[in-house]
Amino acid sequence: MAKPDYVARVSEPTRWSAIVLLLVATIVSTACFLLVVGIAILGIDDVPAGPLYSCMAIFGVLTVVCGWMLIRLLRRHRASNGRTVMPEWFIQLFGVVFFVGICVTAIFKGQWWLFSEALGVAFAMIGVRTLLRHEISEVEES
Repeated sequence: MAKPDYVARVSEPTRWSAIVLLLVATIVSTACFLLVVGIAILGIDDVPAGPLYSCMAIFGVLTVVCGWMLIRLLRRHRASNGRTVMPEWFIQLFGVVFFVGICVTAIFKGQWWLFSEALGVAFAMIGVRTLLRHEISEVEES
């Protein structure tokens, strides 16, 4: 049975599909960020400050990350490992944040099914460096 190559190069239609989807995501997250900033500037009284600033931070980070990935895809820039668009440290950091979010949701909301479903994804993101090194060493041996 052939082993799937999870970090194989993608075709041009797939790359352009990702570019279009990232462009849409960047535009939507920028619009949401600007909406939240506008609400903060206008000082609407019935909006609590804590959730407002949390939304501002989330949409701000989402806008920056989507824009960063979009620029890297448009410029055909790969990470230093030569296989991924995003650097390994970024994928691992996002995996840790994802894992913490899953744990918090499972504990405080009692959604243990979410924990069991998403745990594999989080560990795969955290262990991406090992996967890439293993894949690269297999390519060099053949």
